Amino acid sequence: MKTPNRNLLRKFGFALAGVGVLALASGTALAGGGKRGGQYFTKVSAKLEQALEAIQATPEQRTALEQAKQQAFAAIKPIRKEMRAKRVELRQLRDAQQPDQTRLQQLQTEQTQLKQQIKGVAIQFMKTAKLTLSEPQLKALKGFVQQNGPLFQVHKRQQKA
Repeated sequence: MKTPNRNLLRKFGFALAGVGVLALASGTALAGGGKRGGQYFTKVSAKLEQALEAIQATPEQRTALEQAKQQAFAAIKPIRKEMRAKRVELRQLRDAQQPDQTRLQQLQTEQTQLKQQIKGVAIQFMKTAKLTLSEPQLKALKGFVQQNGPLFQVHKRQQKA
């Protein structure tokens, strides 16, 4: 039979391992995305960490969701890169004296499609979360998302007052 101290040490070890994995993942996200990409991935990682704290995820759940997050980041990174390229082209077209309206509409449509792709990745992540978390945790996660916004939110520019 295990003693309470041994159980406590084991839980503490799992908690430290989970924190280590998240710290490593945050560093990897920062290193790989450029300044703006790194900020996005860092903010998503922080938001996910807050959610995991709020729902009291176990170390095993954290590890599974961390792996899912890394897969999501790998899928999102090239989409965001393509979105940036389209945004630059869109600005150049808008600054032209006689912008090509057809190309402008095409770029806007392509940007919308790319945003939908990111939403699809987020949905896939949430499917993994559904398989990993308990019903009470899922309910708590839903409340967290309602209060704090989607975990993989595509940034929208703030409008000036």
